[in-house]
Amino acid sequence: MNNATDVATITAKADREFPIFKEIESHLKARGKLNNIQIGWHCHLTAITAVAAKCLIAAGVDLYLSECTPATTEGSAVEQMRLEGATIYLGPDSPKRVLEHDPRVISDTGLVLIEAYIAATERESNDFRGASEITGSGISRLRSLETIGLPVVNLNDGVIKSKIENFHGVGDGLVEALDLVSKRSFSKETATVVGYGQVGAGAAHYLKRSGVNVKIAETDPVRALLAHYDGYELASLEEGMACGSLLVTATGQKFLISEALWQTASNDLTVVNLGHWQEEPNLDALEKVSKHQEKLSKGLSTYTLAKSGNKVHAYTGGAPANVALLTGSIEPTLLHLATEILTMDYLVDQGQNLDPGEQPLPYEIEKEVSRLALRALKP
Repeated sequence: MNNATDVATITAKADREFPIFKEIESHLKARGKLNNIQIGWHCHLTAITAVAAKCLIAAGVDLYLSECTPATTEGSAVEQMRLEGATIYLGPDSPKRVLEHDPRVISDTGLVLIEAYIAATERESNDFRGASEITGSGISRLRSLETIGLPVVNLNDGVIKSKIENFHGVGDGLVEALDLVSKRSFSKETATVVGYGQVGAGAAHYLKRSGVNVKIAETDPVRALLAHYDGYELASLEEGMACGSLLVTATGQKFLISEALWQTASNDLTVVNLGHWQEEPNLDALEKVSKHQEKLSKGLSTYTLAKSGNKVHAYTGGAPANVALLTGSIEPTLLHLATEILTMDYLVDQGQNLDPGEQPLPYEIEKEVSRLALRALKP
């Protein structure tokens, strides 16, 4: 979605069908903790984000945003957020620009802003309250760091993010994205979902529900066993590349598919990424082993492999398709954003009392979001 009416359309839809942010805004204004607080937010700059940003600005936040990836940035959303008072930076140096404003709280996607903050030790302040991270890949990276030095709330493992947004929101968005871009049915065809975390599990569930024969490629033995007992046939990434019609990546790892593996792709294989990193499917490697590339639309490019002549259809330049195309119900994403915002409020209030390192998302935050959501869902 790119036209100037996107933000207005999404805002009107949210207010009409799921007005949770009206409830959140009233809640934040009543508490008054966010007034004149600088918040740095590294996120996808979409029309749905604009709904949340409007709520934060109305609550008095000085909001500074940096861009996750140009592939998911919507110009109309950026324009609207700027008009409402947000400061937005684009490009690879955007996290650094956000930190120049000395945010009191950081909300991150992929641990980009948090790592930049840790590296910029001269910017550390006694008034800094803490951070949150929303992705599994970001949490994995966090756990690998030797020194953290600040509290980081793990939103990814919360119930709302993992069980609703990751599972239902992304899975529903995948099916709609396939209908929107490919304009073909994958019913009765074979798809391999690579990765069986909550995103992969949701993708598999929604594909299976739409009539697709789903196989799971998962290297973690516990998740592979869970996929088996959930009723899926197990396969390898190599088998999915060579024998299927659809490959869905959901691992949160960069450069998953090598040049050699791309050359084994079956003819007319469609590849869709749902993981955080645009580099997960490694389309640069695909381009290197292709003799021709044709961009058919914003959402779809076709590559012709040099050796076999087989065609591979790749979605959204490798960016997570449901985010880049803004597909699926907006409710799960709004729920996740509501949780993210109440976590910002929590960090402003309690962050200085938290120990450095990974922190669980307080269940009381999810209970409050759920109460507000149930109120918004009433006819």
